[in-house]
Amino acid sequence: MKFNLKLLLRTESFVLFVVILLGLTALSIVSGQFLQTFNLYVLVYNIALAALVAFGQMVVVATGGMNISLGAIGGLSAVVAAMLMEWYGWPLWLIIPVTLAGGALMGFINGFLTVKTGISPFVITLATASAFTGASMAITNANPIYGVYDSVLSLGQARWGIFPWPALAAIAVAIGLAVYFHRTTAGRQVLALGANRTAAELTGAPIGRRIIQIHVISGFIASIAGFLTMARVEAGAPTIGNAWLLPGFAALVIGGVLLEGGKITIIGVILGVVILELIANALAISHTDPFWVDLLQGALVLVAVILGQARKRVVAASRRLPQEPLTASSLGGK
Repeated sequence: MKFNLKLLLRTESFVLFVVILLGLTALSIVSGQFLQTFNLYVLVYNIALAALVAFGQMVVVATGGMNISLGAIGGLSAVVAAMLMEWYGWPLWLIIPVTLAGGALMGFINGFLTVKTGISPFVITLATASAFTGASMAITNANPIYGVYDSVLSLGQARWGIFPWPALAAIAVAIGLAVYFHRTTAGRQVLALGANRTAAELTGAPIGRRIIQIHVISGFIASIAGFLTMARVEAGAPTIGNAWLLPGFAALVIGGVLLEGGKITIIGVILGVVILELIANALAISHTDPFWVDLLQGALVLVAVILGQARKRVVAASRRLPQEPLTASSLGGK
């Protein structure tokens, strides 16, 4: 196969990669603090957790839906895990699967209600987000639970150089999703559902089952992110996932995932997360007000959506072949 430089330059992932390289170079030159080992460790850790959040959102967006309750699931998962440690003294080998199963169960509730009621997943997950957050607040009386086991705290702080061990979870999830979407019938059916639901139904794809399945996966990933965040902040707080919504969508939009569904790009999402975290890190080491991060994320989402829509219009226009006008000669006349 011939190497096509033009095609490479037009790919979204390549453009994002170039932006990241330029950003890394600029930060390395401007700030001596950027290349310090601890700062790079914090950056990689933030990228890993943000990637998990983005992956949890991506799987639902692949169907053309969205999961507003992602942060609430992560928060309730963290609260349940901390509660089982502090109040009941359960062994860690039992707490971890129970926490992850709880996240999957919350995802199942989202998917089941979406399928059985026919209501938009936006509305369903908005309602369940309130319910899950309310449960977290009721359990903790709106206070963090601090009795996290030392072994869990050690996990949250373990690293090899600049590489935090919890980042292995993000890598494992990325690989698992790549296999699911590109190597399994179920994953391909999910993408087909997002691209054209009617066509997917005509092929006999089990639409309801796939929607429930994808919400279960989303809840499972959210519970992983919640547990690891709990290990990092050393407490099970109901507010752990409060700030997940905008960065999760921002990473998808910047990475090239279609919010209408039908197209995902795991590499693109990772690159989108890296760009967002580079911006946040740059603002942090420059002691800029952290509220500017939200402003920039919102602006990036708007710009990415506008550019994406413009690109779709250009592509659609280029596919419309100009039709030759009918003439007497073309019809065989004289």
